[in-house]
Amino acid sequence: MVHGCFSLLWAAILFAVALLACVWIYQDAEARGKNGALWVVILIFTHVFGLILWLIVRPPRRIWSRA
Repeated sequence: MVHGCFSLLWAAILFAVALLACVWIYQDAEARGKNGALWVVILIFTHVFGLILWLIVRPPRRIWSRA
């Protein structure tokens, strides 16, 4: 019984981390002028490799100035 509870807890933690990664990638991509939904789909299908890819290819953050 203890092993089953530990497995369920571990799965819940991994799910929460994956969900937070999706939210972060979406917001970061949108802030940088990229399609956030596309990057979330890439993350869902490629997991950690998608996160690493985003960190490599993401453009610099746009800086808005009042002209």
